[in-house]
Amino acid sequence: MPSWSTYLNRADGVLGFLAVVGVLVYVGLLPRQHPDAAAVYALTPLEAQEIATQFLARHGYATDDLAVEAELRRSPDGLLDSLQAALGRPAIVQVLQTEVGEVLPAYYWQVRFLRHDAPSVRPGPEGEHTDRFRILLTLSGRVWAFHNERTPPEPEASDPEERLQQRVDREALQVLWGGEDGRLPPLEADLDAFSDTLLARLLFFDVRASRGDGLEPPPPDDPDRAERGRRGRRPLSRAEAEALARFHLERLLPRAALLRADSVWMPAERGSRLARVRFVSTEPVYGQHRRVEVGVSAGGALQALDVRFNTPFRGVEPAEAIVAGVTRVSLYLIFVVALLVVFFRRLVQRLIDVRAALVDGAVLGVLFVIGAAMNLGVAPIGVQASERWIILIGTLVTLCVMAGLVVLITFLLSGAADSVARAVWPEKLLTASLVRQGTVRNGYVGASLLRGLAMAGILLGVMTLVLAVVPHATLRLEQGAMLPSTWLRPMVGLAAFHGVTLYATLLLLLLGGATFFYRITGQRATGMIGLVALVAAPLHLSPALLGPLSYEWGASALFGALIAWTFWRYDLLTCFVGVFLAMLFWRLSEGWLMAGSPVGVDVVLAGLLAAGIGLAGVVGLIHSRRGADVAEYTPSYIRELTRQERMQRELEIAHQVQQSFLPHRMPRVEGVEVAAMCRAAQDVGGDYYDFCDLGDGRLAVAVGDVSGKGIQAAFYMTLTKGFLQTLCRSRSSPADVLRRLNALFYENVPRGIFISMIYGVLDVHARTFTFARAGHNPVILKRSPSQVPDLVRPAGMALGLAAGARFDASIEETTLHLRPGDVLVLYTDGFSEAANPAREQYGDARLARTVADLGGQPAEAVLQGIARDVERFMGTAGPHDDMTMVVLKLVDPGGEQGVDRAAGRAGASRTPEASAT
Repeated sequence: MPSWSTYLNRADGVLGFLAVVGVLVYVGLLPRQHPDAAAVYALTPLEAQEIATQFLARHGYATDDLAVEAELRRSPDGLLDSLQAALGRPAIVQVLQTEVGEVLPAYYWQVRFLRHDAPSVRPGPEGEHTDRFRILLTLSGRVWAFHNERTPPEPEASDPEERLQQRVDREALQVLWGGEDGRLPPLEADLDAFSDTLLARLLFFDVRASRGDGLEPPPPDDPDRAERGRRGRRPLSRAEAEALARFHLERLLPRAALLRADSVWMPAERGSRLARVRFVSTEPVYGQHRRVEVGVSAGGALQALDVRFNTPFRGVEPAEAIVAGVTRVSLYLIFVVALLVVFFRRLVQRLIDVRAALVDGAVLGVLFVIGAAMNLGVAPIGVQASERWIILIGTLVTLCVMAGLVVLITFLLSGAADSVARAVWPEKLLTASLVRQGTVRNGYVGASLLRGLAMAGILLGVMTLVLAVVPHATLRLEQGAMLPSTWLRPMVGLAAFHGVTLYATLLLLLLGGATFFYRITGQRATGMIGLVALVAAPLHLSPALLGPLSYEWGASALFGALIAWTFWRYDLLTCFVGVFLAMLFWRLSEGWLMAGSPVGVDVVLAGLLAAGIGLAGVVGLIHSRRGADVAEYTPSYIRELTRQERMQRELEIAHQVQQSFLPHRMPRVEGVEVAAMCRAAQDVGGDYYDFCDLGDGRLAVAVGDVSGKGIQAAFYMTLTKGFLQTLCRSRSSPADVLRRLNALFYENVPRGIFISMIYGVLDVHARTFTFARAGHNPVILKRSPSQVPDLVRPAGMALGLAAGARFDASIEETTLHLRPGDVLVLYTDGFSEAANPAREQYGDARLARTVADLGGQPAEAVLQGIARDVERFMGTAGPHDDMTMVVLKLVDPGGEQGVDRAAGRAGASRTPEASAT
């Protein structure tokens, strides 16, 4: 069993030390640098709901039939970003923990009172419910904003009198009756003399009213009380509307004295009961200006309180955001398109590890479904069962379609990236391949998991140090809820989300980009890391998003360089584990930065996940199986390539062997010209020709065709040559030679293998050619000077089809009497069955005519002329079978044809797959 030192070394000890330092920096410095440290869960969601409910009750709003939900949120109107830029993060953490946090609620509670619409109405943008009321509370529970769906109010019950009574605030109206500020004339009558119902009827806002008029109540026993009340309605002026609004403003908002009335809005129609008053800051608070709109009724009731912040800085300017977005999308598109092109090219070349790509696609598809399902809400209250099923089915169909797209895209990207990277540095993919196959208890995987755990600590420490170095950089946090509300735990959804996005990004950036950069820089690590950092700058690789844009790109480039170095120094699995854990802990940092945060449970779960990864790494080192792991690592397409290369080498060897068994030079026999060629359709063929010089001007010639092609056919061709070389020297007749050859062949080869062959003996002195044919093509005889060729077909069965008397009886022997100028052509069916693109065959008859046309030329010219004509006929179709031919031409030794035997001697040497003479 290999020891730990086989997989870990001293450099890994340094890596572990740096990881511990990084974690200490993260835990020690982040609370001073992260604005979330200023937020405290002083309230529970139930307590926030109770405070909001009591507030609405005090102002006359019923909430009994409404559902309530509360959540802690951050940074309306970019307030948090602006404060970071103005004060710096270390200062903002301290400032927000003072009473300034009440004036500038960068963190606040939102309490929503939800009224579900009728089942037939489609849900609004907020979800399945619409907000009836929305109350915003500071961290201490102070109301600082109130949003009312119905403004102006409309009667909601069958008794309008009762609803109107709830819209009268006597404390606010006391401002008008008392005239304490010295600017408004007091109403003369006692406020207690009027009932809420009567006040609601008598008071209204009028844009044309310039001052307050007295209001005298009718006697309670007056029979014309109602009529007198209608005649005595009291209009309220702009100044009185402002006084009512300021009353509520001073009761709710701190530092209300720093707000002045800017404008008053009233409906133009006479008798309106609603006014809105806008207040603006007279001086900023830490550079932030408030704009407050207060909605009040004529009865003094608060209708709405809208607070907005005119922040001078929002982290990233719109133009910068557009540039960053366009750049990021463009880079991703370039990577994706390039890898898709690579995928299809390599798929054609059968260089894609389909199994590994399918595993990646399936895993990321499952993670996508988990991440999406975590954010699904429960079925809305009040929805009928049938509609619940429709919503559920629609959601499931959407999830399946999206998951299918994720699987397809991951399959394409993983297949291409893996194929490209494996050709350059297959060792970087070793552990990832082992994990895909489920081989986790492994020394290589164990070491990568532990290194990835260490890299996570280093990355967290580096990101924290970046924040400390640039304290005025804006840490851009998500506005709205702290973490998305899920039906299980936020950590599960975050882990699934980061697993999908991060793995896809690493496929593009490392297996695709880093591999390409490594090759174009001449395999220089520094150049590769620099280019990866440059490309990573706009890709949001760092856990924290910073502003302005230059800080964000700088942090992302730094992280890209660290990731590229990790990939170059270690492997893909180390990169993924390190970045994944760093991203997860950074997103969950609010769980331990905010006192009392419910996300603290998720931090514990993430810690358990990290501990589990570390434990798996230790177990892998303890139970390492080094040799077996390497054997299982090799992808199937690599094994296939290796097998093909081995077969190719074997074919080359077989081809060399086959060529070595063919005659190296043509025989020299006085009175005859000899030319021959053998061209295999594949690297190794089953065609065969041979000569045997019997002396006394006698030359034995054989042409054969073994059934099938390739190595097997070449093997049996070689076997046949050995048999024939032995038998031909026995001076037996050609028919007897074939009979004895068949006996040996039939005895030594399996059934189904056969050879067609022509074997004959040319006697130059007797000018005869005696031959026998064993199921082979005919011999073409062109006599001189005749232009009519003969196809000579003596009977005969192919070698290996039958044994004994049956074969012996089938063989016939024929003797041809020749004279100078006669041409004999022996060939295999590769010539006669050669086909053109229209699938028309060349044929024996056409071949015979070609021999007749060329018969007056030397043997070599006849051979080459036939080969050229057949090649022209085939065109682009090419040969589909081995092509072998022997041309014999009888010449007069004393005539012109015999001078110097130029044609015969010129072709004495032969090259593979070429003609020989």
